[in-house]
Amino acid sequence: MKLTLHLLGQAYIEKDSARISLPFKKAEAVVFYLALEGARPKEKVKCLFWGDKGERQASGNLRNVIYLLRKHFPEHFEAKHGCLAVSGCTTDIDEICSSDEAEIPSFIFEEPLCGFEALDIGDFDEWLIYKRKQIRDRIVSWLKSRFFESSKRKDAGAGADCLNAMLRMDPFDESAVLELMRLHAADGQISKALSVYKDFSHRLRREADILPGGELRQFAKKLSMEFSAKNTSCDDCFCGRKNEVRQILDSAYHDNRMRLYFIYGEAGVGKTALINHVIKLMGSENIIAFHASPPPVGEGFDYSAWRGVVVRLVNLCREKELAIGREKLSILTRYFNDFSSEGYCRGAALLPPEREALVIAKIVADMTERLCEGKRPLFVLEDMHWFDASSLKLLSLFISELRVPAVFFMTSRPERSEAVIKLIYALRPPIKHSVLSMQLLPFTKDEVMYFCRLFLSEELIEERGESYFIRESAGMPLLLVEMAKMLRENGRAECRAGLRGLIMGRMEGLTEKEREALSILSVFGGPASAEDAALAAGIALEDISQPIETLLRRKMIRETEENGDFLLEFLHDNVRECIYDAMPKFKRKMTHQKIAEVLKRHYSPHKWSPALIEKLKYHYGMSGNELAVLELYLQEMSFHINLNHTLFPLIQDDVLLKCSLPFSDREETERKFTIILNLLHKCGYSDSSSLLFKKLEASYLEMYGGYKINWGEYEGGRRLTDAGLVSARECGFDEIELHCLEDIAHHYLQTDQSAELSKYGKEILALAGKLGKENHKGLAFRLIGMSQLIEGDYRGAESTFIESIKLFEALEMTGKFYTLSMLAPHCYIGEMHQWAGESGYAMKRYEYCLNRCRSAGLFWGQSHFHAHAADAALDMGDWDLLRAHIEEGVSLFESSQGGHCSSILYSLKAVCDARGGDFGAALRALEKADFLASIGKRSWCAAQLMAKAWVSALADDEGSGAEISGYLTHSAKEYAAQAVELYEAIGARRRIDFIKNMFM
Repeated sequence: MKLTLHLLGQAYIEKDSARISLPFKKAEAVVFYLALEGARPKEKVKCLFWGDKGERQASGNLRNVIYLLRKHFPEHFEAKHGCLAVSGCTTDIDEICSSDEAEIPSFIFEEPLCGFEALDIGDFDEWLIYKRKQIRDRIVSWLKSRFFESSKRKDAGAGADCLNAMLRMDPFDESAVLELMRLHAADGQISKALSVYKDFSHRLRREADILPGGELRQFAKKLSMEFSAKNTSCDDCFCGRKNEVRQILDSAYHDNRMRLYFIYGEAGVGKTALINHVIKLMGSENIIAFHASPPPVGEGFDYSAWRGVVVRLVNLCREKELAIGREKLSILTRYFNDFSSEGYCRGAALLPPEREALVIAKIVADMTERLCEGKRPLFVLEDMHWFDASSLKLLSLFISELRVPAVFFMTSRPERSEAVIKLIYALRPPIKHSVLSMQLLPFTKDEVMYFCRLFLSEELIEERGESYFIRESAGMPLLLVEMAKMLRENGRAECRAGLRGLIMGRMEGLTEKEREALSILSVFGGPASAEDAALAAGIALEDISQPIETLLRRKMIRETEENGDFLLEFLHDNVRECIYDAMPKFKRKMTHQKIAEVLKRHYSPHKWSPALIEKLKYHYGMSGNELAVLELYLQEMSFHINLNHTLFPLIQDDVLLKCSLPFSDREETERKFTIILNLLHKCGYSDSSSLLFKKLEASYLEMYGGYKINWGEYEGGRRLTDAGLVSARECGFDEIELHCLEDIAHHYLQTDQSAELSKYGKEILALAGKLGKENHKGLAFRLIGMSQLIEGDYRGAESTFIESIKLFEALEMTGKFYTLSMLAPHCYIGEMHQWAGESGYAMKRYEYCLNRCRSAGLFWGQSHFHAHAADAALDMGDWDLLRAHIEEGVSLFESSQGGHCSSILYSLKAVCDARGGDFGAALRALEKADFLASIGKRSWCAAQLMAKAWVSALADDEGSGAEISGYLTHSAKEYAAQAVELYEAIGARRRIDFIKNMFM
């Protein structure tokens, strides 16, 4: 009898080639356990599988299993000397490892020992985890052996199969990546090898936020250099422009003054080629070069042209271990997004608009000066005619702030040259820099023929005649380069109809796949990876690699490196435009849609990436899919509101901590909503009846309404939210309905309307239960608890709050942490005990909330908890503790300029400031508290009225009443009476007595 155990995938037993099933799953589990572990004592088996049962039941269950195994496997099962054993069996892994099959079976990638999780036995589950790893390790070991054997046979194909299988088993196996790259490189497929590296490094950064090892990076760099150096052609050779080169070099080293070179001319006249040649002559050992350029597609966002410069400066500072400073990095993070999580600082300060560019300029100038000790910084700013206004302003301020003799190369088209020249000559102080402005004109006749003789035979030149090259190229270097390439490939080719004619002529010699790859790359509009191009084409990467290598070899495109990624781009945008314009319009539209879908894979709404968002908007817009653009805005807006305008965002900690959206004020939020509304109107003209449009419209109504409610604009907020609720119910948008109900409940929470709050809390609880949304059920219990708190039913409220806490604690057991939502009811319980006079107990609750936030790395909510802790300290009479909580809370809140916070924070700050004699600061704190308390919540308004009474009384005592009389229009006693009335409504007896004794 042959017994085979199948370990990969769904585990099952085969006896004499026939699959058998035992009556109990545990009995099968015992077979696999004994077969893989060897003989085991009966007691150990009993404890492992029935440890949660009584002795009698466990022994009975074990006897039943022993009976079954003896019956089904008499030749393989033994039970003697107090031990159990299954022997003489084989496994599918054994068969794989002993097989001589050339192909690697696909089922080796399946999860081992599936099906036993349903038993839900804690100790056995741990054994499963351990054993699965052992099985996977054995498969990887077998694959390594196959790879070594294939290497001995010099079978590159089989070796690549093994390495690809190893990477599928373990995507982070760096040694396998290195061997696979070596195989591809040895086979002449350098582009494919670099694509493997790019994919691996991207995965490492995305999932582990680390770089590949040094050996792998060095090998990739070596391959990249080999690839680019393979065929030097007319693209890589610089000729002509001798006078311009001499002018620049002579002045660059004349003295230590800052040098600004403004080079303007038509597209294709050779501006970039001239700059690159000069930089090469200056020598890399003498300079550090930085490149700034506007994004290739989409609208330019603020400071978009400086993104590459700032990112490179930060990365170089890190490499050289130069401290940037938390505050400075926070500010840069606010405006630039390409920093790793290692250096990302949350709480980026929102600078006043009038100081924004200056502060950034000072930081960038400081980094430049520290980095370039001993070397001269060189900045290349290309296509300044496309720079956004913020980027131009930053340039002007940066040059004025820089204290080292840098070199700047600036390029522009002629039509914008005058504006750029004015900007340069308006720099202050003007004496510290020297400006050289030059217009590049087409080549002279002599320069045209000099270039032609470098790359074309005399026979060909004589056959066509010099006038032919001068006439058809019009002296434009870009046209000359393309003519030379075409004639070197086909001496009989006709070079007429300008650049487009040349490019179309060169495309005639390409295969269908090569033309398709070129067309797809042209639609991207800028650099693109081979992987993204393959996905947009709907083909495998292997199928596009060879066409791309041909295009690279023929100098139709080039390869560039950007932040460790290898990307493909055209040598000149005019060439790209020729290929793009030649495509049928319907195909362009389809390709734009495909590219947008490919790029969408890189998009996460909680991660700020303005360049990617602009690309997506551009491609969706060019495909006519405005609804997709609208959906992007709404996805981002959801996180924007949660981060900036929600007291306790219902977002998991891991997502919250990955959020890199910059913090914004209400003005920025209103601007974003205006953009969304305009898009809605635009989409509504053609798609108003579609279900997707209705869903997006309902989502907008809910978000905007909820945002307004959060800030106390109840009338407008409810009109929007109620309309969203009607639409969601009509169309069956359950999640939007849930959010609308929560927004309405928050209206009643903030206005202390208990009956309505209870009603909507229960509706939310029912709908969340129907949808299986445990986190929203937890929120519903909190809302119901708040309705009981408002009613004065503190015992019932505390019980309900505990239900909310338990729900979130249960979610934590499954790895889903909602720390802020779990702490909110803790804070409310603290408030109730504080109102009942138990300030010490309340303080412990608030401190627990603060400690949990700190340990989770969350600053959201901390300023709110600090405010309540300060309020409890007031009841305790501990002014030092109160002041400490106020200072920390204000620092946290004002460093982020985002989120929501209790107005109590600033009410008590006003009291502290007034007690210290700073009535100007007290007045500013009262103004901020009034803004935050405008939502009308009684406990917040009561604290604000108490603070006004206090400040007013202190001002009168100090003789400073005139300083604040314009703001505080009532007497201290009148404010105190109003505060007492509100505190009576919430049952805060101790606070009432305190105010009466103090002011009445």
